[in-house]
Amino acid sequence: RTCAGSLQAMNIACVAVARLVQELEWRLREGDGDKEDTMQFTALKLDPLHVHLKPRGRM
Repeated sequence: RTCAGSLQAMNIACVAVARLVQELEWRLREGDGDKEDTMQFTALKLDPLHVHLKPRGRM
């Protein structure tokens, strides 16, 4: 048995991430481009990734 709302939650999460990518301009903080990752089942950042977000201009 699974949660009845799990599929809906996954769809909402995908739309939320897509809107963040679409609506905001993402830039790495100075010097954050060359940080190393750890290799496990998933890649984990040794230090958090810091970004500057700015609303995109409307067309």
